[in-house]
Amino acid sequence: MTTASSNADPQALAAQRAAPSSTNLPLVEEASASPEVRALFQQYRDHFGRTNLPGILLCFATHPPMLRGMLEIAEHLLFVDGLLTRRHKEMIATFLSLQNACPYCADSHGYFLRTQGGSADLLSALRTADLDSPLLTEAERALAAIRRQSKHRFAGHHPLRYRNHYAGRLG
Repeated sequence: MTTASSNADPQALAAQRAAPSSTNLPLVEEASASPEVRALFQQYRDHFGRTNLPGILLCFATHPPMLRGMLEIAEHLLFVDGLLTRRHKEMIATFLSLQNACPYCADSHGYFLRTQGGSADLLSALRTADLDSPLLTEAERALAAIRRQSKHRFAGHHPLRYRNHYAGRLG
């Protein structure tokens, strides 16, 4: 699935994003990657329509089976609409990544949130955890609130409790 249906220009988005930091995890640059990893990088480009490789892919490339598995998860779970739209999934993943201070994931999910119609201002609201921003729909506020609550109150609570509580608001 490519991002061709998006209104955002992928090259413009790539120019706007910050380069991920390599202070926490090693990165495998394409020039030094094994043939197996280079093939997986090309698979990513072909399937997801993004020419530049996000830092998270370079991290996963340190272990090719993990990279392959993450590409499968992305293809079959994250980059498709289901109960949640792709935009909602990217918004949650972006917010979660920012809350966890993971520049690799925040970079990748922020990019794809933009391709799904998220604005630079929406990314800014997520960075500052402004869940009352008018840029968020009611459903998006509810989804982000689940993450905020789970960060502080998850211990001893089953995740279905949150899903059931917010299910009516997601309509």
